[in-house]
Amino acid sequence: MLFRSEWRILRFLSDVADSKDGVCLFSIPPNAIREIIFGCYASEAGEPSIEPTRKIISNNSDLSNVKIKQARLSRSGYRIEIVDFPAP
Repeated sequence: MLFRSEWRILRFLSDVADSKDGVCLFSIPPNAIREIIFGCYASEAGEPSIEPTRKIISNNSDLSNVKIKQARLSRSGYRIEIVDFPAP
């Protein structure tokens, strides 16, 4: 069984880089991002954030090591698998 490591960053509200409609945005170093995982029901055609995310990654050399993945329902059990995006 594969266990994934996850790090969470806690920031003070005084460090907010931008905010809009009650959502606070913070700057983080690009090398802190290793992969982006889209949900099970995201698809290239149906998820509006996928293509802009791909463009941001491809246009920023600091993000060239970021992998795009997708969660999908397992075909062999009651679990979620993480696969390269787009998932087959």
